Amino acid sequence: MEHNIQSIAETTTILKTKVQNLTVENQKLKEEKANDKKTLEQLKHKIDDLESRQKRNNLIFHGIQQTDSRETWEECEKKIKKAIAEKLEMSEEIKIDRAHRLFSRSSPRPIVVCFTEFKQRVSVLRARGKLLSGTGVSVQEDYTPRVRAIRKELAPHITRLRNEGKKAKMVYDHINVDEVAEAGAATPAVIIVVTVVVVVVVVVVVVVTVVVVVVVVVVVVVVVVVVVIVEVVVVAV
Repeated sequence: MEHNIQSIAETTTILKTKVQNLTVENQKLKEEKANDKKTLEQLKHKIDDLESRQKRNNLIFHGIQQTDSRETWEECEKKIKKAIAEKLEMSEEIKIDRAHRLFSRSSPRPIVVCFTEFKQRVSVLRARGKLLSGTGVSVQEDYTPRVRAIRKELAPHITRLRNEGKKAKMVYDHINVDEVAEAGAATPAVIIVVTVVVVVVVVVVVVVTVVVVVVVVVVVVVVVVVVVIVEVVVVAV
């Protein structure tokens, strides 16, 4: 009987050690999951940065007349150059890499324009104030989805600041107030493949973590039951 009790006690000690090891392993998995989440956020920012760089020379024109739903890029380019020459009164030759209509429910659909030279893009953007006087045409920068979401979130704040009499201006993804920046909270289609791969990896890691946690819980329950049985046997003896 004493031998059996000793054997059970040794088994219990071994099980406790294994549970401790599993607990440590589970903690490591949690840390790895946290690191994976951090890596995913970093990748999202890198993707957003790459997309921003690709949009660097872009501007979006609203209100450019559309007479044909099958309008070609050449026709879009001609209309943009005409609008810039007539409405913005810019005499220099504008060089455009590409111009096409965006998918939109509004009519006429906006035209996204990629300028060959960044300095010309800046000149057009600076001159857009001339479009506000009854032309029906407007120009805006081509931001990534992340930046658009942040700007939408910041819109009420810039309105509030201006109502308070402060000089506030929205610049990219933050607000400048009297030369002091109020940062926007980053509250993740250029590299779709990379995004999909990252998401799949994260999902796999999460699934594995959940499985390990379930196994640990089951083992802990079994150990507790065994310990209780051993204690009952010891008391009975």
